Amino acid sequence: MLPKYGFLAKYAANAILAFEVKDGLFREYSATPEGIRYANARPRERSVNPNTINAYPRIENVTDHGKGKFSYDLIWDVEQPAIENWHAFTHFNDMKDSKIHFQDDHTPPVPPTQWKPGTTVSIRRTVTIPVEETLEEYKMFVGLYRQQGLMMIPLQREGVCVHKAHVANLKVKREDGVVTSVTLTKIPPRTADLLQLNPGNPVINFGFVKTNGACRIIPKNNNAFELVLAPKLPKATYEPNLEELLPNAKSVKVVATNHDDQQKILIENHLAVNPLTLELDPKDIFKVTITTN
Repeated sequence: MLPKYGFLAKYAANAILAFEVKDGLFREYSATPEGIRYANARPRERSVNPNTINAYPRIENVTDHGKGKFSYDLIWDVEQPAIENWHAFTHFNDMKDSKIHFQDDHTPPVPPTQWKPGTTVSIRRTVTIPVEETLEEYKMFVGLYRQQGLMMIPLQREGVCVHKAHVANLKVKREDGVVTSVTLTKIPPRTADLLQLNPGNPVINFGFVKTNGACRIIPKNNNAFELVLAPKLPKATYEPNLEELLPNAKSVKVVATNHDDQQKILIENHLAVNPLTLELDPKDIFKVTITTN
């Protein structure tokens, strides 16, 4: 974990390494004496696993019916629908998370493939604590699974990826072995701050480049530089500072190179006095070369 405001290290002439928190955003950058620069706006990685879902659960509206029976709304905040109609599970584990003591597996009434981005899916569930249970406190986990093979499906939310979400702690009071009350204390979801990522992928100005992705800028000579994309990230905006990187340029040419070393001209002639804004996807592009015309 970073110190509160990050760190800054200078280790040689024109060499710097920094990871800082500024205006509430994480930013990482470096420069070498040879002029190679690195900028990372700390976006969340693109999932390369199709067996994931961009949705995250929480609970609301808990009702204690007495004698160990209670109801709650299981709410899924959906960013993207699922690729399959997976089943849902709710596990009540001991506080060491060493054993499932009882559970509430179910099929969501709205199939996950029909969940719509930017919406919530609410499912009312009712659970009764088994009479043989004696623990006073349980961890409540929620997730999705594929019935064949009982494989848990990773849940993604703003840079966080888990196989099961810890949504609440269940406290149980008993008298003479009979449950007299239950209390569910909600657990806030893990946030991207813990992973030092920037939710929403905002564009950050590093001076030599504005981006909401991550890249290296490698000077080739006084008339050209390469902008090399970091892999596994989503499509992002890259706006190199031509005035700083190619101060003598009147116009520039932009050529993209893919992962098979094949080249394609993106821009034949761009006036250097105008901002050069590129939308680049690391899945398709390894680097772009910007050359003075």
